[in-house]
Amino acid sequence: MIKPHFALGAAPADERLPREFAPQTFWLSGCSRQPVGEEILHSHSSFYMVCGSSKTAIIDTGSSRDWVDIQRQLREALNGRTLDYIIPSHPEMPHMGNLEPLLELFPKAKVLGDIRNYHLYFPDMDDRFEMRHPGDILDLGNRKIEFIEAIIHDLPNSLWVYDHKEQVLFSCDAYCYTHEHEPGQCAMLAEELPDEPTVADTSFVTSRALAWTQVVDSEPFCKALDELLEARPIKFIAPTHGGVITDVRRMTTLFQEGMRQIRER
Repeated sequence: MIKPHFALGAAPADERLPREFAPQTFWLSGCSRQPVGEEILHSHSSFYMVCGSSKTAIIDTGSSRDWVDIQRQLREALNGRTLDYIIPSHPEMPHMGNLEPLLELFPKAKVLGDIRNYHLYFPDMDDRFEMRHPGDILDLGNRKIEFIEAIIHDLPNSLWVYDHKEQVLFSCDAYCYTHEHEPGQCAMLAEELPDEPTVADTSFVTSRALAWTQVVDSEPFCKALDELLEARPIKFIAPTHGGVITDVRRMTTLFQEGMRQIRER
C-alpha cells in the first residue's frame, strides 16, 4: 500500500523537469495526485516545447495550479529565447489553463490551433489568435510541425501535432496513464518507470477524462491509431496525461485494450 504523505491535489514539482527527451524538444509538466482506494496514483499534466532555429512553440500550456513552477520550467527550456507560438490542443484547463498568463509573459506570442471559440474566453486578445486546420504546417526554422486530426477527441476542436524532424506525436488526451507515487517518477519516461504502465493505468484516466469512451464503440478509434502508426514514422508519443513514451507499439496496444475494457465494464 502506498501511503499519502502530503495533501491530495497538486504534487510537488519534479526538479528534473523540463526534460529534453529529443534534441531541442522539452517535456514540461505538473502532476496531480489521485486517490484510488488506499493508494495514491499520479496523473501528469504535461505539455511540450519544440525549439527550431528561428522560432519556438509549446503544445498545450499545463494546468493553472502549476503556474509557479511552470514559469521556472519555461525559463530553463527557453534558455534566454522568447516564446513565439502557443498551441493549445483544445480549450480545457490542462491544455489552455495558463494561456492568459503566458500571453502576458510573452506579449508577442501567437495562439495557433482550432481557435473557433477562444475569443469567448479572451475577448481582448482576439488579435493574437490564428486558426489552423489539419494539414497546416508551422515552420520553426530548421524543423516543421504539422497540425493533424485528433483521433481521440475531448472537444470538437481538439487537434494533435506531429513533429516531422524528431518524429514526435503530441497526442493530447490519448495514451494517458497513471503511475504510483514514488520520488522522481514524475520525470521518467513510461519505459523508465519501475513498473511500466498497464492496461488498468491507461483505462483509469481515459474513462474519467473522456466519458464518451464508456458508451461508444472503440474499434474505429483503435483502427485509426494503427493506421496513423503505419502512415507516419513515430519515435516518441507525448501525451498530456502521461509521460513521454518511447515504446510506441506496446503503449498503443495497451491504450487500445484500455479503451475496449472501458466499454466492457
